[in-house]
Amino acid sequence: MKRDYLLAVPLVVALLIPASTRSVADEILASANTADRVSPPRLGDDDASLRLAPDSVISETEKLTAHHQELKRLVQQAQASLDQCRHQVRDYTCTFLAQERVDGRLEPTKRCQAKVRHIYPEDENDDVSTNIYIKFQSPKSMHGREVLWDSHANDGRMLVRKGGKVLGFMTAMIEPSSMLAMQGNRYTIHEFGIRRLLERIVDVGNAELSVEHVRVQSRPDVEINGRKCQYFEVVHPVRQEHLPFHIAKVYVDNELRLPILFEAFDWPEGESEDPVLMERYLYCDLKLNVGLTDADFDRSNPEYQFH
Repeated sequence: MKRDYLLAVPLVVALLIPASTRSVADEILASANTADRVSPPRLGDDDASLRLAPDSVISETEKLTAHHQELKRLVQQAQASLDQCRHQVRDYTCTFLAQERVDGRLEPTKRCQAKVRHIYPEDENDDVSTNIYIKFQSPKSMHGREVLWDSHANDGRMLVRKGGKVLGFMTAMIEPSSMLAMQGNRYTIHEFGIRRLLERIVDVGNAELSVEHVRVQSRPDVEINGRKCQYFEVVHPVRQEHLPFHIAKVYVDNELRLPILFEAFDWPEGESEDPVLMERYLYCDLKLNVGLTDADFDRSNPEYQFH
């Protein structure tokens, strides 16, 4: 598995044939018709729109800087969203777009349709049962690829139909962490989805509170693909080897109260260069509690092409 960068949301398996490299980082947003609206300017310390007032919930106000207070607010909001996910969100569908840098190479944009269902046990100490179905639309080398995964079945393996033009009909059970499954991907299927993203925000955000040099800023109304979002930007201005990123950006849908876009950047290679994109994930057309059933995660579903 690749390095565990902050808040990362995984994209599932790339099999056999690496995709082409003709895409650029911003294609993931352009393909969702958001390129002209999705990247607000970097915020300055004197930006009047920043909401850096202490949150009344924070008891350590005197000990925290304004930036740490804002980070605390982000973590608290993520925890509230995670609680909402656990108690109110049974399933969802979406169009998922992702671009990742793997082994120093920026992979092309991947676009897929996804169905996700979580079954929560009565005992909170027991594992959550997760079902995922994914069908890729692009790039061309992955078009038609299908992935079906039940966290509590098949010894954790995924059912994968390869897709693409070459032997696209091939179907096999694949171990998520195998070299074959990880080709062109930063993370395994275990990391896929909004719930996992929120867990990372909470876990790593709490750890960030102990980092001395961290800058956190926000805006309340940034438009992403026609959705109003809160925008959080977390910056490590001083490069340190143990820090997982230089800049992380989180966009939380104001209505759904869930993150729909995440971006992480590494430090620039030179002083005059731009930060390096590590990963970017976008959830479009997110629909909650649509009533997914066992048939949506059955390989014999007539809408699927598993053999």
